[in-house]
Amino acid sequence: YHLSLDIDSDIDNGIIVRLSFYDRYDIKIGEMLIRDKETDFKCPLATYSYRMELIAGGARRIIYRSVAIQEIADETYNDSEQTEQNTEEN
Repeated sequence: YHLSLDIDSDIDNGIIVRLSFYDRYDIKIGEMLIRDKETDFKCPLATYSYRMELIAGGARRIIYRSVAIQEIADETYNDSEQTEQNTEEN
């Protein structure tokens, strides 16, 4: 996945995002802290849901505009799948 944050604070790196991942029984199976405004990440395999927390890591003022999480294609998987298809066709 790709996370994009449109957030500003009164100090550099004053914002931390915590992503907590849960299985279908609502048991926490993973967690990550993100300090960048753009990052790629992978969810644990058994993830059923997640929670996102915005943490003021020293910031006293935060301007929050938006957050976006987008699924990105796994290029390694797509490349190997394409190679298998080409091999089967030949």
